[in-house]
Amino acid sequence: MKTLAFTALLLASTARASDWTPADTAFEAAGATLHLLDWSQTVRLGRMRPYSAGGMLVDPGHETNPILGERPGAAKVTGYFAGTLLAHAAVARLLPPPYRRTWQAVWIGVEGYCVGYNFATGVRLDFP
Repeated sequence: MKTLAFTALLLASTARASDWTPADTAFEAAGATLHLLDWSQTVRLGRMRPYSAGGMLVDPGHETNPILGERPGAAKVTGYFAGTLLAHAAVARLLPPPYRRTWQAVWIGVEGYCVGYNFATGVRLDFP
């Protein structure tokens, strides 16, 4: 984790600040916000267990990211999401403007889908 963060910061430092625009900041902030919401939901999902309701077993679901596993612990989720947040920002910083916007827009779409899907399946937000 420390190596990933150090590498991301080192690579990001080679990008020219003059290429970064306020729109880039807004797109990156939107993606990061959705990423943080997904992070919160994933921590909550890791704590959820099947339960009995009205004589039926209710399974609240499981994590679908194969890197994390079905019921990841909070430490694993935190390490994964912190690392991917830094890595995404570093890559965005390194990409030239036309590719950067595509990279950011895809991230926003994927994270938006994940947060919406989680919410639709009953996984609410959980802020410690």
